[in-house]
Amino acid sequence: MLSSSSSSSDLVVIGAGLPRTGTYSLHHALQQLLGGTCYHMDVALKSGPHADFWERAMKRQVNREVSVGMVNSHVCCIAFGTFLYLH
Repeated sequence: MLSSSSSSSDLVVIGAGLPRTGTYSLHHALQQLLGGTCYHMDVALKSGPHADFWERAMKRQVNREVSVGMVNSHVCCIAFGTFLYLH
């Protein structure tokens, strides 16, 4: 669970897993351990606004503030793309 010094809106973990390295399993495990939702790149593939965001991000058309806003309701992010834009 989250420590008393963290609120449920704080991003606690940023993972940098590459495809096919167990990020989906890690994503589920971290949700259980941290008691919140975990952003995984499968969200980007299934959601119009997220897919549009990542397309702009790859073209370097977003800044860090926009990146953080995209995942602000999650306690962790697991995927290489999130590492590139949130670290």
